[in-house]
Amino acid sequence: MSAHQPCLHETLHSAETADIHLGEVLPIGVVGSRFEVGTDLGPEVLCALAEVLKLVAEHVRRHGERAELRTQPLPVKDWRTSEQRV
Repeated sequence: MSAHQPCLHETLHSAETADIHLGEVLPIGVVGSRFEVGTDLGPEVLCALAEVLKLVAEHVRRHGERAELRTQPLPVKDWRTSEQRV
């Protein structure tokens, strides 16, 4: 959770109003040890990220879709400077 995203309840409500059956939703999350304002992920989240991505990819594949883990992330365009970064 952050100041920039809705809570789980609001997210599930939005899914329902978009005709997404909640039985199709699989919440996957990681709990950090502290929640400070910033842009970097904490150490707990960074350590868990690879496992979370594996869980998501497995879930997607079980539903008959293609999902492959990347060895390198795609470049991200920094909205503040319009520069790409990895």
